Amino acid sequence: IEGVKYFAVYDGHGGKGREAADTLKREIQKKLVSDKKKISKFRDCFRVEQYFKDVYKNIQKKMSNSNDYELSGSCSISVLIIENKMYAINVGDSRCVLGQKKGGDGKKEAEKIGIEMSIDHKPTRDDEQKRIIEKGGEVSEKIPGAPRVFRKNDDVPGLAVARSIGDVVAHEVGVSCEPEVFEKELDADDHFIVIGSDGIWDAMSSCEVVG
Repeated sequence: IEGVKYFAVYDGHGGKGREAADTLKREIQKKLVSDKKKISKFRDCFRVEQYFKDVYKNIQKKMSNSNDYELSGSCSISVLIIENKMYAINVGDSRCVLGQKKGGDGKKEAEKIGIEMSIDHKPTRDDEQKRIIEKGGEVSEKIPGAPRVFRKNDDVPGLAVARSIGDVVAHEVGVSCEPEVFEKELDADDHFIVIGSDGIWDAMSSCEVVG
């Protein structure tokens, strides 16, 4: 539909990570195509968030019925643009960054600015860690490298994100499939959007990528 665009990166992890990302891509694409007229009428963040909460919840339910996704899953970062408004929809530690140019003329170069349009769902984030602990999980560095989610007194699942789709064992101890959505009205200063998995953001800052 004219005026509506959708872009996404699905980052699988675990032994069946590729399959998890492919399942997520397929299910979301099918849903968006069937709902495109309805989506074109969305005008606020709340409506977009409710829609994607339902979409991810239903996909999670389907994946929970498969043994393939007990210790495998996928993160998702996507951008929905309706007319001149963008919505960044995040589950996991992938990220959306908006690239802006401000000022500048023939004599002075424009200032390049990177605006993070999502917040990484790391298990060390206070609200994420609180939910995991309340659900019977723990966050620790039993596996060297990064804090991960475990069942209490267990060495699984060892997941380095606090939100994902799939990862059935991790969801039993507080990992969530609920997306966070941030919105922005696009204007003349906004030049491009970068969406990428943690492989980029672990190596480069948002400002470096925009530069």
